Parts: sequence; structure tokens; C-alpha cells
Amino acid sequence: QQPTPRIRSIAVNPGAVNSDIWRDFPRFIVLLFNLVYINNQQGCQTSVAAAVSDAVDDDDKAIYLQPYPVVWNPQQPAFPAYEMLAPFAGPLVTRPRLPTQDEGARAAAAFWQASQEITG
Repeated sequence: QQPTPRIRSIAVNPGAVNSDIWRDFPRFIVLLFNLVYINNQQGCQTSVAAAVSDAVDDDDKAIYLQPYPVVWNPQQPAFPAYEMLAPFAGPLVTRPRLPTQDEGARAAAAFWQASQEITG
């Protein structure tokens, strides 16, 4: 008997990346982004790690990769500000910020309703 294939969900946060997407922003904003955002090479590391890394534990079904350190309990979701701006630490496996069962059901129903309204 063949083993049942497992499906894993991996969400990646590239971080706040100072890419060319900001080219039309005012010059002073771009200069600020140069100081606080990570570069393109750093920003792609979570996506590449999700695709090819063996470092992700096989027992995890929902995985969240982010480029910033978790400076408190790694068993808890990251502090939201640290999911946007923090010192670069490479692709790190952290706990995803998942909704409760009720929150997820409400969000799914709202999404479905909005989809129906948009598509007719």
C-alpha cells in the first residue's frame, strides 16, 4: 500500500523589500526605504527556502516563513510589527497567525459572499 501524500501549507513573508516597485515614489521616501527595508536578495530568501529547503519540519502542516527574528517565545506568532520591519535574520520558520475556528468560518463566509457579489 502506498502512503497517502501529505499536503503542506507554507506561507512566506518576503519582508519589507526595497525593490524597484518604489521607483515612482518621492525621492525622500525612496531614501528612507533604503535605510529601513531589506534588499532584493534578502527578500527572496523566504520564497526560495519554502521551495527547496529541507529545514522545514515534516510534522508541521502550516508553516510561516519570515525574514525577521522572533525575539520572544518562538512557539507564539510573531509580533505584527516584527513581521514588517526588523533586522534581517534569514528565512525563519515561525508559527503562523491563524484565526480561531469561528473567526475562520466568519472570514470564509464573508469572502464567499463578496466573491458572489463581485462575480454575479
